[in-house]
Amino acid sequence: PYQKEFYLNPKRKKIFLSSRQVGKSFVAAMILVQKCLMKRGGTSLCVSVNQNSASEIIKKCVKVAEAVKLLTKGKITFAASFDKVVFSNGSRVISLSSNPASIRGYTACCCVVDECAFVEHLNEIIQAIGPTLTRDKNSELILLTTPAGKNGYFYEMYQHALKYPNTWYVQHTTIYDAVNDGLKVDVEEIKKLCPDDAVFRQEYCCEFANSNISLINTDSLKTFEGLPVIVDTFIGVDFGRTNDYTSICVIGRDDKNKCYLLDLTSLKNTEFSIQLEFIKEKFNTYNPKALYCDAGGLGKPLAEDLELNFNKRCKGF
Repeated sequence: PYQKEFYLNPKRKKIFLSSRQVGKSFVAAMILVQKCLMKRGGTSLCVSVNQNSASEIIKKCVKVAEAVKLLTKGKITFAASFDKVVFSNGSRVISLSSNPASIRGYTACCCVVDECAFVEHLNEIIQAIGPTLTRDKNSELILLTTPAGKNGYFYEMYQHALKYPNTWYVQHTTIYDAVNDGLKVDVEEIKKLCPDDAVFRQEYCCEFANSNISLINTDSLKTFEGLPVIVDTFIGVDFGRTNDYTSICVIGRDDKNKCYLLDLTSLKNTEFSIQLEFIKEKFNTYNPKALYCDAGGLGKPLAEDLELNFNKRCKGF
């Protein structure tokens, strides 16, 4: 019943926040195939954490397509591969990994983002998806996931969706809801497999863990003896521009001559003037004993600028 409720809801933007292993991927497959059957030459996109995960939904789409072929007595046929299903009316279901660049160029009648709370660069993916959906007034955006903490872009979208129920449909299905609706699973056995109650509540009860709740085993902290006493800091910089990253590394040395990584910043496709501002900010924050920077090739003028600003404490190499 909970799968049917989500599937039949008519809104174009929907969030299915659910327990793990209650069949939300199967619902996604039903929606993806349905949209293909409703429009000749249409395209439904399935985006997931990685290509393997997206391919799993394609396998479920194949099962649905087989049922459609049977029910239509062969009038609707299909061909399938690991990353797509193509129907005899020219419509397609295509699986994509969570790379924003891979989504651009498609005009889709439906886009499903599976386990979206765990997808990196979700904001860029949503931005890339948006234009693909605007040409079809019946297009749909479907977000499926279990919670992943009170942070990140998905949590912001979820909060936004709750504020605009006229635009968004949000469905919560806990493991208990699923069991009440007929899912055959031993909840107590699942609890035994969870490291603690906070994990169970988030993974199976649709509760967003507070950012200050640790979902890892904290026994190792019992031997913690306190923070090291940092006596010296050093900054190292390796410059890049288009193909390579610029890395800004801050190292601290304690009173026992042990070194610790205090800060690591990576920049790509960043203008040199902005890179210099980042470095100067780190210098002012950590007040290092020395700043070592790459002074070869494109790094030479930047190193000269830093040497001019920080005098003898900046050393190019």
